[in-house]
Amino acid sequence: MGRRIFLCMDIGGTKLSCALVSDNGEILGKGRKPTPYEQGASGTIPILEDMGRSLIDLARSIGEGVEAIGISFGGPVDYKRGRVLRSHHATGWEGFELTAMLERAFGLPAFMDNDANAAALGESLFGAGKGYETVLFLNIGTGIGGGITIGGRLHRGGRGLAGEIGHTKVDPNGPICTCGKRGCVEAFASGPSIARMAREELEKGDKVSRMLEICGGDPRAITGEMVAKAADDGDEIALSVIDRAMEYLAIGIANAMHLFDPDIVVIGGGVAKAGEIVFAPLREKVGKYLLSGFLERMPGIVPAALGDDAPLLGAMAIAKEGGR
Repeated sequence: MGRRIFLCMDIGGTKLSCALVSDNGEILGKGRKPTPYEQGASGTIPILEDMGRSLIDLARSIGEGVEAIGISFGGPVDYKRGRVLRSHHATGWEGFELTAMLERAFGLPAFMDNDANAAALGESLFGAGKGYETVLFLNIGTGIGGGITIGGRLHRGGRGLAGEIGHTKVDPNGPICTCGKRGCVEAFASGPSIARMAREELEKGDKVSRMLEICGGDPRAITGEMVAKAADDGDEIALSVIDRAMEYLAIGIANAMHLFDPDIVVIGGGVAKAGEIVFAPLREKVGKYLLSGFLERMPGIVPAALGDDAPLLGAMAIAKEGGR
């Protein structure tokens, strides 16, 4: 039997990616365009159809047929019914029957999951988690998502909500999270949360910071990436902000490790790209909160290996297994 080919889509808040992916994880072709978030679902669908048709044409040109469509969506979904529940970035997605719409457009079966689960599966099968039985994956960017794979299969839970590590509570009196609750990991350790804490420190006005140079003197322009850059340059305020964020993230990771006992923890997303300025203190802090049994054989806490391709490869695996 020859290789199986899938059309894979990653629908995010800032970019749309489509790829032809074989069942061995090889990307045969790929396209990317900005997400028209102001136009919502109605503006996004035509772009996906256009990119998808181009890739199907590519498959035909190399003598391949496309078996199914795999979708990674940046927000909560009902994966069993192929329905988007909501988007945190754009309008018009609430209750959107995305898989049914794409099935009509392309005449192919379509299967979907949220982007964190898709990326978790991609990293587990083809990336930093390959070869490990139980993988705990976190995606740290605008928000904090997570996914758990056991034996190369997603553990979704009864409602498809397993792995939502970003919304575990680490301080009941902490800042309000995007979910509306207080004290979630995401409210302390996501990119925007790190930027918020940095602005709060700068607004005290009692110290000079490299962050002000990086952001052009406007604290409102500070991003999580800027904080990481300033910390890497040795800025005292930035280092203290990163330290605080990693403390809360470590509590969340340690709690998840106690529940799932993973063989490895893989971290992706923009904040994770900061490198050892984040990973070194994080590993040390996680160790403080773990039972001694973990410390005797400490699971690795490592950066993701696949970058933006992780959700596309995970979407392929979801389509290959028929959404299971």
